[in-house]
Amino acid sequence: FFSSFALHIHPLGMNTIHSTALENDPNIHFDPYLGQSLADIYQENCHAQGIEVNPTVAQIFDGQQKSDLCSLDVSNVGLGLKGGAVLLDTIMDCTALEYLNLSNTSLHPDLTRDIVATLTTLQSINTLDLSHNRLLGDLTARHLLNWVKGNGQLRS
Repeated sequence: FFSSFALHIHPLGMNTIHSTALENDPNIHFDPYLGQSLADIYQENCHAQGIEVNPTVAQIFDGQQKSDLCSLDVSNVGLGLKGGAVLLDTIMDCTALEYLNLSNTSLHPDLTRDIVATLTTLQSINTLDLSHNRLLGDLTARHLLNWVKGNGQLRS
């Protein structure tokens, strides 16, 4: 079993466990961002979507790892549709995240499914603030209400 593993040391010092036998197993999830800071992941996501890196968001993510992020406050940062999508993609699977403040970030209603999909991966979330996003309307509220009903640990 262990003979199918190989440890590769990359020039940037990132370690990756590689196994073709395990990579094809649909029950095992490999994180391609293992060892990268959230700032680096965010910047890569911005470049992939063809948008400028928001320096405020990059600074907030600086030094943070997906597995360690407990609190994220990006309130009053104008994210909009594309910026919001990149941010949500960046924080997907941040399983330690308990507090998420996206208030007054100009989130767009087309992000509703992305918001709910991301929240579903945030297993520890207990506080969510989406206030002052005037574009988020009834459809978003309905989808979020359904999510809240299924999330027993959400406080606000």
